[in-house]
This record gives sequence, C-alpha cells and structure tokens, in this order.
Amino acid sequence: MLTIDADMMVQGQFHVLGTVRLEGRCDGSIVCTRLEIGIDGYLHGTAFAEELVVAGQIVGRVHARQVHLKSGAIVEGELVHEQLRMDEAATLVGESRRLKSLDMPPEYMVLAARTRVADDDIRSLETQSRVRRAEEAVTARTQFETLRARFPAPKTVEKSTAY
Repeated sequence: MLTIDADMMVQGQFHVLGTVRLEGRCDGSIVCTRLEIGIDGYLHGTAFAEELVVAGQIVGRVHARQVHLKSGAIVEGELVHEQLRMDEAATLVGESRRLKSLDMPPEYMVLAARTRVADDDIRSLETQSRVRRAEEAVTARTQFETLRARFPAPKTVEKSTAY
C-alpha cells in the first residue's frame, strides 16, 4: 500500500499494483488496483483503478471499474466506470459514462503480469521446498529402520511367580 499523507504534495505518475491511499495532494496520474481518496485528499489529474473510493476531491479524468463517491466527495471532470455508487451528499460535476467493460492501461497490465510471474516463482519454490522436506523425511525414516534392524529390541522375558 502506498499512502500519501495529509501533509504531503506529490507530482508525477504512479503505477502501483495494490492500494493507494491519498490523504494529501497529488498532481499527476495514478494507476492502481484500489484508489482511496480520504476526506482531505485531492487529486488533480487522471486515475485508472479497479476500485475507487472517494471522500475527498478529484479534478480531472477517472476510469474505474467500481466507483463509490462517499458523502462529501466532489468529482469535477470525466468519470468512466462500470459500476457507480453515490452517497446522497456526494457531488459529480461533469460527465459520467458507464461502460460494459473497462480496459486498464498497458502500464498496469505489465505490473499485473510481473506480479503473476513472481507469484508463480514463489509457488514453485514452495513446491520444491515441500518435495525436499518429503525426501528428507523418507531418508530419515530409512535410516531409522536400518538402525532398528541392526539393534533389535531386547526380548522380554515373562516371569512367572509360583508360591
């Protein structure tokens, strides 16, 4: 998660595979999985997100699959979405367009592909580790059985007591 605190002002382009929490000001563009704009958050620019939750203000162009404009939110500009939910006291000034499907920008798709490759690598390492532990367990069991065969357990003698 990337958090831009209330006392921060940032400029530029941010491409994040994950959540961006904007409490301060951002002039530029944000491409992320989830964008949360807090009450004091202000975005002047563009945003592409799978999910957008706004309690603050956006001036610019936004593309998101799911949008939730909370009470007190202000969006000025173009809002392109698949699903839109607006609380009663939210304000939208500009254009709202609903699309059946929203394509994320290439930068986001590259990040997502790199993450899938990294996840596959992690799963492969986990599998290799499980296989190695299983092989070590089999080896330990074989060694134990070999030792057991060399040193048979002592025979128990039953004592009978006759009076």
